[in-house]
Amino acid sequence: MTQTAQLPIAMAQINTSVGDIQSNCEKIMHGAQRAYEQGARVVVFPEMTITGYPIEDLALRATFRRASDNAVNALAKRLEESGYGDLYVVIGTVGSVHKGERGAYKLVGTSASPTGEPTTIARPTGTSPTNVRPTNAQSGASQPTEPSEPATNAQSGATETADTGKHPTSTSPAEPGASPTGEHPTNSLLVLHKGRVAYSYDKQFLPNYGVFDEFRIFTPGHNNLVIDIDGYRAGFAICEDIWQDNGPASQLKDARLDVLITINGSPFEENKDYTRYDLCVQRAREVHAPVMYVNQVGGQDDLVFDGGSFVVNESGEVLARLQQFDEDFAVWTLRADGSSSCDSMAEQMDSDEKMYRACVLGLRDYMRKTGFSGVVLGLSGGIDSALVAAMAADACGGENVWGISMPSMYSSDGSKDDAAVLAENIGAHYETQPIEPLFDAYQQQLHLDGVAQENLQARLRGVIVMAYSNAHGLLALATGNKSECACGYSTIYGDAVGGYAPIKDVLKTRVWQLSRWRNAWALQHGEVPPIPENSIIKPPSAELRPGQKDSDSLPEYELLDAVLEAYIEKAHGRADLLADGFDEKTVDTVMRLVDRAEWKRRQYPLGPKVTALAFGRDRRLPVTSAFRE
Repeated sequence: MTQTAQLPIAMAQINTSVGDIQSNCEKIMHGAQRAYEQGARVVVFPEMTITGYPIEDLALRATFRRASDNAVNALAKRLEESGYGDLYVVIGTVGSVHKGERGAYKLVGTSASPTGEPTTIARPTGTSPTNVRPTNAQSGASQPTEPSEPATNAQSGATETADTGKHPTSTSPAEPGASPTGEHPTNSLLVLHKGRVAYSYDKQFLPNYGVFDEFRIFTPGHNNLVIDIDGYRAGFAICEDIWQDNGPASQLKDARLDVLITINGSPFEENKDYTRYDLCVQRAREVHAPVMYVNQVGGQDDLVFDGGSFVVNESGEVLARLQQFDEDFAVWTLRADGSSSCDSMAEQMDSDEKMYRACVLGLRDYMRKTGFSGVVLGLSGGIDSALVAAMAADACGGENVWGISMPSMYSSDGSKDDAAVLAENIGAHYETQPIEPLFDAYQQQLHLDGVAQENLQARLRGVIVMAYSNAHGLLALATGNKSECACGYSTIYGDAVGGYAPIKDVLKTRVWQLSRWRNAWALQHGEVPPIPENSIIKPPSAELRPGQKDSDSLPEYELLDAVLEAYIEKAHGRADLLADGFDEKTVDTVMRLVDRAEWKRRQYPLGPKVTALAFGRDRRLPVTSAFRE
């Protein structure tokens, strides 16, 4: 094909919703329209665009896969009918493959390709890549191997291999994602063109670490995909495929690419955007072509996708960069002489802004995608509830935040005043519900003392928060931070009550840091700082007994957080922690608290993952365990 003077490629960084196939298709249509109007020839969307991501065990439901297939076919037809048929529309979806007569995995429902067959490059037989991330093989599961004599499928351009004629009836480690019907879900990239599925590619490396369980539900692909668009050779990959040294992307080094396009659903964690950049520069050097990285944006349960899509070349130059934490769109134009241009170069945020905005986006999307329009939380006057309230106001507007002050006989006047000032600053609804009458009623019957008496106060507050939630249809927010969650310094069914916990992955020292950042941002933009200064500077206290301070039960937070980061995120054992310079008493105390609190963490609400290792899917330990170092 004769090469045109330029190839404009649009990046459509959209916020998809898991299971809302119709809404996701509408976003694809809107992105295609923008691409067409701006003269693009290709428009690229994130991973699993049709279905949202991650879909977890929805992939194993045949009805869900059929709905996705039907949506793809209808979308391809609609694009053609709307005048966008000449566009190459790159999307992601769940595919279905089965063992056909010759044993190849075939994409179900794929139409014949248009004139001009794609170039496909099969993964070499016996390839054993050196990986930069854990792989299926490292997890103990086996991957299907590439047979030695592939035959070509003229319609899809994919390679096929001989068949045993056997259809599996159950999932096994050797056949991940198999269904009783013999179908196998795939994580697929599709190129829609001229009213049909023109080309397809199945993700080859299925992540099986941290928050990912893709090897459990999907079957891996086997073939690489390179197609010719207006004389430009474009290679394709899906997220994890580019994280593997000598993997699918690396294998395209001799394919004479003009661009490598990867669609992604890469969740946010602090500093991960720099890792993505370094990785794509490495791949660009291998294939001697720019790498376009299109990432999902938005919140999904405990994950936040930060977007930040970009294009980078082998010299490490960023050629285009989209916003983080917002939907965004841009057209990057590649020219025949190898030069390029793009009018989008979003400024990078500092680390505090990224973490704050990740927490806000996680909360906003959890509310929007589950149908909540408002939130309720207890306002103690302390720093944790103050930061969560500020995030809530940024997520849904202060008018949709209900803050409840629930003072006891131990609450200081300063704390009550700080709670009231905070509510006024963010424009929240504010009410006071003293718990002392309820506490006295319980005490007349139970006669509690010590920790049981303290926890009763917290649980009474939990009852009040949930009563407001039920009465007004509000999402109850838990205000605990990662330091408290780690050590079990919370009352189950008390201050741990709620449907979402915006700062559960934020260490206490970082809570102060984010609070100062938010107030500074307000001053820079001519706004009233939302968080009272007194809430930031006063010693933290649960105020459940006279003169109580957090440091009565825990090490000082600066020390505690340093130990927690080493023990949890770096997985340092006792000997390592002592070698790090921490004293023996502190190490033993923190390890004991963390290990004993697993049962509490299992019952804690969802909250956004913002660090390299969050509690939940990132760190899966048994509740019942006798192991101690």
